[in-house]
Order: sequence, then structure tokens, then C-alpha cells
Amino acid sequence: MLLMMAGENKMISTELMCDEPRHSMIRFYRASVVVFAMIGLLSGSALSLSAPIVVESRSTELKDRFQERVGAGQGAVEVPVDTLPIEIEPMAIEGGAASLSPIDLTYQMQVLQQEVMSLRGLVEQLSHDIQKSKSIQEDRYLELDRRLQNQPASRQAAAVVPNIASVPADLTSSEDTQAPTVADELKSEQSYYDEGLTSIRARDYDQAIASLRSVIEHYPIGVYAPNAYYWIGEVHAAKPEPDYEAARQALVQVIKSYPASNKVPDAAFKVGKVYHLMGDCPRAKSALSDVAETYPTKSAGKLAERYLLDQIDC
Repeated sequence: MLLMMAGENKMISTELMCDEPRHSMIRFYRASVVVFAMIGLLSGSALSLSAPIVVESRSTELKDRFQERVGAGQGAVEVPVDTLPIEIEPMAIEGGAASLSPIDLTYQMQVLQQEVMSLRGLVEQLSHDIQKSKSIQEDRYLELDRRLQNQPASRQAAAVVPNIASVPADLTSSEDTQAPTVADELKSEQSYYDEGLTSIRARDYDQAIASLRSVIEHYPIGVYAPNAYYWIGEVHAAKPEPDYEAARQALVQVIKSYPASNKVPDAAFKVGKVYHLMGDCPRAKSALSDVAETYPTKSAGKLAERYLLDQIDC
């Protein structure tokens, strides 16, 4: 009995001794498959990620060795499913970027950084130009408003109305009936003119031009005609989308058609400034120099001299 038990224990020990190498080899085989798969992944990512990595040949070789070592005298050993050959197909990178060397990638990054810096500089320059344009528009409006506040319209009207009121009492009846008509015309002219100035203050530039043109159409030799031409020129130059040529033509009409008007010096200065805004620096310099020499004591002459020093560089 004891001999039988000893024999059984010996058989069990022999089986355990036979099974343990087999299990160890299975674990070794599995670990080898995983290691070769990782090596394949690393090699593929370093050389070319676009081609599949197949470790079937190495796994087959391991399998054969395993069968030789643990299969002799033991019969066929079934290899677990999870140790079968593995085919790994890494994701392909489009555009051929995977084939670039680290040096090429570094160079491309430097090029992109330089382009970004150039674009940032361009954006900053455009922002500066926009801010400068806004500042110019605000300055024009403030100048318009200042001139409107100092407009001597009421003084001009008062100078004409007393002449009408001082008609001798012994005039004929026909002359008496004509006096109210002249007064009504003067009032109507001033009404158009005041409407134009009100529209300028409200920044309704189109309506301002229409009202001021009504002054010129109905009263071409009236009191406010030269002022109407002047303000039409100012408005054309101060609009959000300025029309410098229309502004120049209106201002020139003040100089040519009304040479005795007190608006001539201001109109001449504005003509030179408009030439500069149009990009014609030589003509602007010539016109402003004439204003500075012709009207040295007037505000227009002083403004022209200052503009020549600060703005004209041709």
C-alpha cells in the first residue's frame, strides 16, 4: 500500500514537473509575442507608419520551438487562442508627414512661426491705420462743429435787414409792396441755410448738401451763397466716404464766383488741404504756400503755414 502511494506521489510529482515547464514556456511565448509586437510598433513609427507590421514569422518560430521543447512525448499541445500570431496595422498618416525626419519637422515649425509673426505684424499695422482713420474723421467733425459755432450768420442777416427796414416813408406804394417780398426771400434763404447747418450738426450729410444746394439754386447771388458752397465742400470732405473732388470743386467756386467773400481765405486753405488728402502733394504745397503768403495775418494763413510744417513732406 505504501509502495502504491509512493508510486502515485511520484507520478503526480512527475506530472507537476512536466506541467510546470510547459506553463512557463506558454507564459514565455505570450510575453515574447507582446514584446515583438511592441518592437514592431516602435520600429514602424520610427521608419514608416504607413506600412503594416507583421510579427507572424517570429511568433511562428516561437511556436515551433515551443512544440519541440514541450511537445516531445507529451502529445500535441494546443496553443491558446490569445497567443496566435498578431498582425498590427498602425494608422497611416496622410500627406506623407510620417516620412519627414525630425530635422525637416523642426524646419517646418520654424517657417510656420515666422509666418505667424509676419501676420501679427500685418494685423497690428492695419489696426493702427484704422485707428488713424477714425482719428482723422473725428478731427474733421470737431472742426466742422467749431466753425458752425463761430458762424456769423446772424450778424450777416442783421446787416441786411436794417437796410430793408430803413426805407424812406415817402416811397411810392409799389415800392412799399416790394419790400415785404425781399424780406420774405431773405428769410427763405436763411431758412434753407439754417436747415443745412442743422443737418451738418446731426451728421445727416446728404440732407445738409441738399439744403445748401437749395440756397445756391434759389439765391445764387444771395447773402449765404458763398457760405453754402464752402460748407458743401466741407461736408464732401468730412463724409464717412469722402468725395474729395466734389469738395475741391465746391471750394473753388467760393474763390472764383465770390472773390469779395470773407470765406475766400478759408476756402483757399481747404483747397490745399484737399489736394493733400487726394495724394497730390506738389499742388497741395503750392496752394498752401500761396495762402500763407497772401493771408499771413488771417487764421487761414496761419493754419496753412502750420499744415505745411506738420503734414507736407514733398
